[in-house]
Amino acid sequence: MARTGNNAFAHMFKMSKLWSFPLRMAGTLFGALVCMGASAMAGDQDTYQKALDSVGGRAAIEAIAWVEARLTGFNYEPMENVVMETPIHTSDDKLRIVWEPGSNRFRRETVLETIFPFKGSWTYQEVFDGSAGILTGRDGFRPSAQKQLAPARIGADLKEFWLFNPQFLLAHARPVEGASSPESSTGDITLSLPDRPTEWRLRLDQGEMLPIRLSVTEQDPVFGPVEVTATYGDWRELDGIMTPFRVTKRVDGALVRQEIRETVLYHKTRTSDEFNLPDGAATGQPDASLLNWGWGMAHWFLRRAAMAAPADADQSQPVEFLEVGKGVFQVTGSSHHNLVIVGSDSLVVVDAPLYDRRSHAVLAALAERWPDKPVRDLVLTHHHNDHIGGLQPYVAAGARLVVPRRDHGFFDAVVRRTLGIEAEILSVSAPLTLPDFSRKVSLHLVPNSHANDMLAVFLPEEGLMFVSDIYSPGRSAQNPLLSSELLNAIRFQGLAVSRLVGGHGRGVEPLSALEAAAKY
Repeated sequence: MARTGNNAFAHMFKMSKLWSFPLRMAGTLFGALVCMGASAMAGDQDTYQKALDSVGGRAAIEAIAWVEARLTGFNYEPMENVVMETPIHTSDDKLRIVWEPGSNRFRRETVLETIFPFKGSWTYQEVFDGSAGILTGRDGFRPSAQKQLAPARIGADLKEFWLFNPQFLLAHARPVEGASSPESSTGDITLSLPDRPTEWRLRLDQGEMLPIRLSVTEQDPVFGPVEVTATYGDWRELDGIMTPFRVTKRVDGALVRQEIRETVLYHKTRTSDEFNLPDGAATGQPDASLLNWGWGMAHWFLRRAAMAAPADADQSQPVEFLEVGKGVFQVTGSSHHNLVIVGSDSLVVVDAPLYDRRSHAVLAALAERWPDKPVRDLVLTHHHNDHIGGLQPYVAAGARLVVPRRDHGFFDAVVRRTLGIEAEILSVSAPLTLPDFSRKVSLHLVPNSHANDMLAVFLPEEGLMFVSDIYSPGRSAQNPLLSSELLNAIRFQGLAVSRLVGGHGRGVEPLSALEAAAKY
């Protein structure tokens, strides 16, 4: 029966009372959330101000025009080691750094002593005047004549200057409102520089409010997003500014660098001499997308430079095919090479060098040349990141991974972490012929001193073997120990190898070249 008059009004009043409690609660909760948000923002500002004051205050730090530091560094690499997940000591360096935080101009003078992968001494200078940069001297195994400083290296250098100098980040950045979670410590704040959206997460000592740790998320070719952290010690007061004289850098928890500052000088008058480019130096603004690439993957570029094996240029192109056997191609065009084996209805690819942009380019070239032949298997010779950094595009395209057995769990975890899927993985623990492929391709473990999970790929019909790192056909210099270890494996396993091709170098060499290189 329809309600009319006072009865209808009474019903509405009754319903309003039923809803009044949840509405009041909702209003109360909304108000509480607003207050909590305002309180959190106020708390962030208060924590930020205390931290800024603890290192000397904005006025004192912004009065510094440029910084000059002399330091010693020790570099480590967690993904270029003999035993996986055990960082190897790659190099030591002596640096003189001149940096203008307000303009991002810098000069970086380096004397690098490498231990791994080869012993060597390298002296070079990087200068960026705010609009253009140059590199002089030699920064790696390939001679580096005076040339334009790669935009990716500029971005990586700038990222590390901020990471290693939290006192300047505090003065030049601003707190990100509401970025701190309610569960975070009152000693945590999130900062952002005005010209970059990067979020820096700063952990503070709750007593003195000095920075303990600064972390930032960067990309890694193998692991995807990773946490890069710097921790600080040996704080000293210089010209009223607290300055750390010990810095430790880690990537996903793995040690990559330790740094001892010998001298730090603060200058209040701007200088131009330190940032002058030589006459005839290349000029022009660095490519912004490549600079951002270096900024977003800074740890990787700097780790490569620390081994005197810089990879600052974008090596996604060109993709070139050098035929080294019947239906067998070395994929060249970059510092690191794949091998492609053409079957009747599919392809086998060996190694996935560098990063995904290189693999996307290689896959596109394969699809163009062999449109009806998908990549069936991706064979990864060992775990070093420069030979596996581009694995994800192959897996996403449906390729099965073929890896040394000891690496099965590692690659399974990498694919789950980066792609969120379970990869099909074939493990190799003894000589194995690739199943269900139209050509005979055999895989062999090679005991060696470079990586304890090394696979060699052998095509018996061609007498051709592909190896990465331990021997590089076409290179003028070889490692006698690694060469002898490969030769020992070939002889012990009775393999009829007549020619070799590599993940480095170019083209093929006869077995006699390996025999000559193995003498030491």
